[in-house]
Amino acid sequence: MSAEELHVAYTTDNAQNAEILRVALQNEGIPCEIDGAHQAGLIGVPIFNISLLVRASDLDNAKAFIAEHKSM
Repeated sequence: MSAEELHVAYTTDNAQNAEILRVALQNEGIPCEIDGAHQAGLIGVPIFNISLLVRASDLDNAKAFIAEHKSM
């Protein structure tokens, strides 16, 4: 596994929550991308998986940050 490969740190069905977490991770110095949110604007397309993607080298820190802040 390359340290630069992208891995799923979190999945949600809420595009707004995904964006909030993306910004929070970026503010922590963890580059993050959202995958799947572009479908949110399509009528009649259910959104089940919006993924937050981070580099493999940031995966553990991202998951810990998300777990800490999702429990609040």
